[in-house]
Amino acid sequence: AIGVRLNELCHAESESPANLLGLIYDEETKRRLRKEDEEEDFLDDSTVNPTKCCCPFALKMAACQLLLEITTFLRSYSLHVCVVCVLLQDLESCRLRLDPEMDRHRYERKISFAGVLDENEDSKDSLHSSSHTLKSEAGFEEKKEGSPWSASEPSIEPEVLSNTGTEENYHRNMSWLHVMILLCNQQSFICTHVDYCHPHCYLHHSRSCARLVRAIKLLYGDTVDSLRENSTLNSVARGKKQKECSDKSCLRTPSLKKRVIDINLEGKKDSGMLKYIRHQVMSLSPAPLSLLIKAAPILTEEMYGDIQPAAWELLLSVDEHMAGAAAAMFLLCAVKVPEAVSDMLMSEFHHPETVQRLNAILKFHTLWRFRYQVWPRMEEGAQQIFKIPPPSINFTLPSPVLGMPSVPMFDPPWVPQCSGSVQDPINEDQSKSFSARAVSRSHQRAEHILKNLQQEEEKKRLGREASLITAIPITQEACYEPTCTPSSEQEEEVEEVANLASRRLSVSPSCTSSTSHRNYSFRRGSVWSVRSAVSAEDEEHTTEHTPNHHVPQPPQAVFPACICAAVLPIVHLMEDGEVREDGVAVSAVAQQVLWNCLIEDPSTVLRHFLEKLTISNRQDELMYMLRKLLLNIGDFPAQTSHILFNYLVGLIMYFVRTPCEWGMDAISATLTFLWEVVGYVEGLFFKDLKQTMKKEQCEVKLLVTASMPGTKTLVVHGQNECDIPTQLPVHEDTQFEALLKECLEFFNIPETQSSHYFLMDKRWNLIHYNKTYVRDIYPFRRSVSPQLNLVQMHPEKGQELIQKQVFTRKLEEVGRVLFLISLTQKIPTAHKQSHVSMLQEDLLRLPSFPRSAIDAEFSLFSDPQAGKELFGLDTLQKSLWIKLLEEMFLGMPSEFPWGDEIMLFLNVFNGALILHPEDSALLRQYAATVINTAVHFNHLFSLSGYQWVLPSMLQVYADYESNPQLRQAIEFACRQFYVLHRKPFILQLFASVAPLLEFPDATNNGTSKGVSAQCLFDLLQSLEGDTPDILDILELVKAEKPLKSLDFCYGNEDLTFSISEAIKLCVTVVAYAPESFRSLQMLMVLEALVPCYLQKLKRQTSQVETMTAAREEIAAMAALATSLQALLYSVEVLTRYPEQGAKLHFIRENLHLLEEGQGLPREELDERIAREEFRRPRESLLNICTEFYKHCGPRLKILQNLAGEPRVTSLELLDVKSHMR
Repeated sequence: AIGVRLNELCHAESESPANLLGLIYDEETKRRLRKEDEEEDFLDDSTVNPTKCCCPFALKMAACQLLLEITTFLRSYSLHVCVVCVLLQDLESCRLRLDPEMDRHRYERKISFAGVLDENEDSKDSLHSSSHTLKSEAGFEEKKEGSPWSASEPSIEPEVLSNTGTEENYHRNMSWLHVMILLCNQQSFICTHVDYCHPHCYLHHSRSCARLVRAIKLLYGDTVDSLRENSTLNSVARGKKQKECSDKSCLRTPSLKKRVIDINLEGKKDSGMLKYIRHQVMSLSPAPLSLLIKAAPILTEEMYGDIQPAAWELLLSVDEHMAGAAAAMFLLCAVKVPEAVSDMLMSEFHHPETVQRLNAILKFHTLWRFRYQVWPRMEEGAQQIFKIPPPSINFTLPSPVLGMPSVPMFDPPWVPQCSGSVQDPINEDQSKSFSARAVSRSHQRAEHILKNLQQEEEKKRLGREASLITAIPITQEACYEPTCTPSSEQEEEVEEVANLASRRLSVSPSCTSSTSHRNYSFRRGSVWSVRSAVSAEDEEHTTEHTPNHHVPQPPQAVFPACICAAVLPIVHLMEDGEVREDGVAVSAVAQQVLWNCLIEDPSTVLRHFLEKLTISNRQDELMYMLRKLLLNIGDFPAQTSHILFNYLVGLIMYFVRTPCEWGMDAISATLTFLWEVVGYVEGLFFKDLKQTMKKEQCEVKLLVTASMPGTKTLVVHGQNECDIPTQLPVHEDTQFEALLKECLEFFNIPETQSSHYFLMDKRWNLIHYNKTYVRDIYPFRRSVSPQLNLVQMHPEKGQELIQKQVFTRKLEEVGRVLFLISLTQKIPTAHKQSHVSMLQEDLLRLPSFPRSAIDAEFSLFSDPQAGKELFGLDTLQKSLWIKLLEEMFLGMPSEFPWGDEIMLFLNVFNGALILHPEDSALLRQYAATVINTAVHFNHLFSLSGYQWVLPSMLQVYADYESNPQLRQAIEFACRQFYVLHRKPFILQLFASVAPLLEFPDATNNGTSKGVSAQCLFDLLQSLEGDTPDILDILELVKAEKPLKSLDFCYGNEDLTFSISEAIKLCVTVVAYAPESFRSLQMLMVLEALVPCYLQKLKRQTSQVETMTAAREEIAAMAALATSLQALLYSVEVLTRYPEQGAKLHFIRENLHLLEEGQGLPREELDERIAREEFRRPRESLLNICTEFYKHCGPRLKILQNLAGEPRVTSLELLDVKSHMR
């Protein structure tokens, strides 16, 4: 009957849209509506519904509240009622057959039940009071005791007994559901709320309902002060004014004063009704939505589609109860009609108006806040009836999961401070001390305690400053109430257990309400524990308590997939720069909303990404959106990065185990984003990662240091099914080119057609590049041989597929190297040394290192389609390898006992420089890395470290004479090397360049591959002054700038350098050990430097042609003559014949003897080597002296004339003893 009456009223009072919109433009109507709104008071009949022609909306909501209680009863106790009514029907039929008069007494019993509640009131008041009392009992006792027979039995029983065939209609077919939807849709949501509200405005209706509830509270004994405190519309000025007006009007009514006083004197007889209104009704306006939520399992899709727009508009209601009901209703609509909800969300997020887009974000946040209120608002046991589709994530997580779920909050403010006796943290034996002063032991102990308490407080202060409270879900954290605190020893033990357990914590693919609860309980275990509450008497007799947690099971969240998909447009809106009228930007709101969501429940936010990442046509878009999310958020919270990292690793595992054509592209795309996430994961260590990946058999795809033995055999199938496959052996250095050649011979394919055949993987359907090593693609698997197909295709198409495949694999390696770099940078300082030690050991055990780091596909770089992209990616790969090794070097101790194995790592530097010397970014990274390495390994580079990098630098310096930028960068690096190590660097430079030197008289047939004497001289000449840092190399150097000498012996020396000093340095080395290999190197350097030095002196004088310049050149010649005379004095051993002197054992690399005499017998080859060892130093010495004497003789005469002093005694270039040598 109530539903039918509401239906009649709604249809009778419905107005046309033209009449409703006409009210907006009528000023007289606006003033009247504003006055009625302000003066409305349900305790004054004249202010409510003055026209008396329609039913007030608040009364309709009261009827809806009554229908809500009826619906709740029918839905919650329908099964129980069905069973009981069947039994009552059988019993009543028997009783009626025995006594027909009992049928009449049954209705009399119902009437008396409603009338005996208040005997002291008159008949009219008694009837009114009884109805409300009945309602109070129906609501209060039903919630408190859970009895289905408390209030609703008299109204249900007659219909059940009279019509047994329609029993199920009461809880399945409710006729008033359409009326509830109609009431919600009749409200106006376009009102601007400026100066007045539309008569159908939802805010106007909400205020009217609040006034009705306030009036009912006053009728049942509530006070005016409590109403003012509990008012939900205090923030609205007009609502506040209405409340004051209502309060005054109620105070003016004498009958009301008398009634309130009488009720108070009776001891608040109707307090149950007040409790019901305060705790269950609260606000009448959400009653229709609450009723629909209770009846959600029986609503049709059409009903959900009708209520969805109204629920969306009510999400931003100022009334929290209305917003919660609207959110729960909209979430249910998203479950039943996801297409309509998705269309509405997309249209709102892409709305042309800024306010609409901003409000859409706020509504999404409202849905997020009330995601846990869906099940509590529905009927009891709704989870068994109303099914929600679970997340459809197709891959699993690594076991155990990697990293820690989140960072524990240090000294959280919501934890109560421990009070009681202060425990002295100092051991008794250590705290005992004796003082000469007259100070008691107790005073010393108190000072110790105070000092340690101050230190502990300072530690807490620093920890609080380092903790980022904005990255912690405070609401979830603060809901746990600790009741006792364990001792410090127990804390340490629990913390260790928590760290181990949290690193093995599984992450649910669905909503992480229970997951986050487990995470937080682990994290709490490292700080404090909670024990069960015990009585005071138990505590008196208890001496030891066992700390534990008592955590209630959190409710399950409802956040359907179509709502999760709304994260994508919100990520786009993070770049929306539009601003609302009040100055709020759309991007700021979107960023704040997503940040809060990622903190509270990241797996729900990322659910849409995780469900669609396994779809081929969506992965690129989703990875792009994840990058944009990370870019706009800034830093991922620890819990978000932990979940996202484990899911991405699980995605890689999925594609490894589930081969598909685009699987390799998916793995490379995932790796290129994974390295950006790993930097925010807490508690992730290389050892744990390696063990887990090895267990999951995905180590090769994630770690560049994975050392897996290569397969031993391959099976190749022919292009015809009838062809017998061939099994080929595979060695460590086998390439696919060799396999292809053997397959062509096996299947009798002519050599002219060989360019049309390619090898393709049968499982992945991927083509193989001929220059790729087989062991790099196929690891060893017991009893399993990789299957390949010999495929015929057009050479251009095959080349295109090879180009794409090589690019994908190169991109995959770039992702792995970036991942390891980010992981190394994130490792805490305390664990970094062990991390880099393990990294170094793994690289040394890796058979493909350093080949894989410096390998390049030269034949593909010239391809016009993708050659440039592949060349650029190869350059990036080499640069990243340099950065990875730099991070490894800087993490190692500076006194590390390096052996020859360091050449493997430095060869990566050399290979990258030789392959891409003209790339300025790589050149800058290379120079800075070598400088950082020289600073870190000071002792090593002061002895021999430069000899492993200088040959490559000198070769590049000589080969690219036409590139001034490259030459200046190398000159600047050498200048910094000289600043760091001075003379040792110069000596190592000469030792490195000696085998590479080429002289004009050498017979090289025009193919010069060495370093010319002029290049060496130019490099040394650049060390005389400051070279500009054109590439800003020092910006990447991780040392104090400007650089200083690392040897204290050179602390006060000037940084000046000259060629004459270099010549003297060479003479000193030769004079120290003329027969040594170093002596030969220095003689070769002198042979190259002396002519260039003399030519330089000549050019300087020729440019000026002054007496001063001539005298300076004469002085330089005299100094050079002195050095050469000293050189000749010290090489007496070289004047002896071979049979008279000691046998020379020179080990040289670039004498070309081995190459020239490969076809000679062993005796003849040894003879040639011995002859060359005897001849080379003497030849160099002779060339030096001859060039000096030949140049300086005539030049000296010219300089004497130019100086104007011909009478000066001629300079003796070489004395008699020198000539004798």
